[in-house]
Amino acid sequence: MDRILIIEDDPFVADMLTKNLAGDGYQIWSARDGEEGLTLFAAHQPQVVITDLSMPKMDGFAVLEQLRPQVISPYAIIVITGFPTDENIKRCYDLGIQTFLRKPVKIYELKGVVKRSFDTLRFSSQLQQEISLRQ
Repeated sequence: MDRILIIEDDPFVADMLTKNLAGDGYQIWSARDGEEGLTLFAAHQPQVVITDLSMPKMDGFAVLEQLRPQVISPYAIIVITGFPTDENIKRCYDLGIQTFLRKPVKIYELKGVVKRSFDTLRFSSQLQQEISLRQ
């Protein structure tokens, strides 16, 4: 089953994201801050992480520094925030995120980005397996 971790301190936004994505059959965990998010990430190894930038205890940038996906990574990170600046967007992409979305998030856009992230991860995994078999 496809696994998603949502790291969002606003309970309304977290619940909205969870309810809308759970209906598509994903297994979802939710954290209220970056520290809890990293703990849940280590425990459940989700393939997609959706994180806010502005949070208590540990902000989204600190989470991205900890997770920092590599070129071929078994997970994708989607950032959502209500305070987008060109500097923040650039910094997020420099830290390896898949996509940056602005709040309020359009559900159809989020669902499309999540689906595309899982499709890309599956394709990458298949490609790695084929390369391994040929070596």
